[in-house]
Amino acid sequence: YRNSDLFIIASRYEPFGLTTMEAMACGTIPIVSSVAGSREIIVDGLNGFIVDTHDRKSLARTIEKALTDSILRKKVAENAAFTIKEHYSWDKTVEKFLAVYKKLL
Repeated sequence: YRNSDLFIIASRYEPFGLTTMEAMACGTIPIVSSVAGSREIIVDGLNGFIVDTHDRKSLARTIEKALTDSILRKKVAENAAFTIKEHYSWDKTVEKFLAVYKKLL
């Protein structure tokens, strides 16, 4: 992922997968379809892009925008990596599990 500018999932059905998170952790910008499960962690235009599943032109425009606007690309890539670090790192995951276990005890 580190050598890529974009990570694109344009499928018509995609459950939440780790591949989007792996790409984001490397600072690779995710572009996902509106049905992809990973849209739950992406804020469109902030830490990635969400496109209409059935709109090929929208996908093409989004790819072009992400590749040609270097300032936007840098900002979104940084935000993608930050999102994973702050909310989905192993340390954060352990903290969340411990909090649940403590509530159950």
